[in-house]
This record gives sequence, C-alpha cells and structure tokens, in this order.
Amino acid sequence: MAVSYIGASAVTTTIAGQTHTPHVNTQTGDLLLFFHYTTPNTGTEAVTPPDGWTTIFNAISQNFGLICVAWHIRAAGETTYTSSIANHETGASGDSMLEWVETYRGVDPTTAIGSVTAANSTWASSLNLGSIAAPASTSLAVGNMVCVFGGRMENVTGQTLLTGDSL
Repeated sequence: MAVSYIGASAVTTTIAGQTHTPHVNTQTGDLLLFFHYTTPNTGTEAVTPPDGWTTIFNAISQNFGLICVAWHIRAAGETTYTSSIANHETGASGDSMLEWVETYRGVDPTTAIGSVTAANSTWASSLNLGSIAAPASTSLAVGNMVCVFGGRMENVTGQTLLTGDSL
C-alpha cells in the first residue's frame, strides 16, 4: 500500500499548551506528524511534543527559530494530543508560533520513520530557505517518502511552496 496524505489539524498560533485534534478522517494505526515552528523574540524557547510521541528533531538557534518535529502511531481511543511550550513571550511584541499535526496512512507502524537527516539552517535574513539536501540515497528504499519542513523568521504566518524535484 502506498503512503497517502490524509489531512492536517487546524493550525494553532498562540503561545500556550496546544491541544490538537487530528484530521477528521484519521484512523487507528495512522502515522501522525507533529510540527512546531516559533520565531523567538528573546530568551531560550522550549517545546515538548505530546506525551508518547517520538521526537525526530527539536532544536533552536537564537534568532533563527525553534523547530520541532515528532511522530506517533494513533492508538484506539485517542482523540487529542497536547504539546507544552516554555519560555515564550506573548503579546504584540512576543514570539510568533505555528503548530499542527498531519495524518498519513499506509505506513508500516513498526518502522514508520526510517533514516532521518535533520539539520538547522541559518537563513534567518533571507526570503529563500536555500537548498535542502535530501537524505543519502543509500538510506532510502524505493517507495520511501521524504518530508521537508522549514520556516522563515520574517514571515512565520505565511507559507510558500517549495520548488524543484517534484515538490
């Protein structure tokens, strides 16, 4: 079975513990990916994915943003997932944040996430995130999905599509 994208939760944009309800068509056994991006105003931000999730990447570079990505296989009876956030400033001059959960179906639940190449970019003052290197071909099998997540410090509330190589 091919991996298929089912949908995403609503995007949350406030600084506090975030509760996410996955896409309405999410089923038991689906792969859930948690995404968090914050542009820091000051301080050292921290985010903790929902309980029971496996962190893929969780790093901050002062003035470049905090990125966190985690995964989880949905179990029977689960309906919502809550992350926690610390050391974020609120108000008009505070930090900006985006957070959501995506649902994918057709993954092997025992090896849902394979080799991971994670890196923080420092393209903080550019409208271009720059090139994103794909994982080494020896770490990918035919049919593997590659997921790319990036954020721009200048425009955390807007999104533009990636370009190149079938993106």
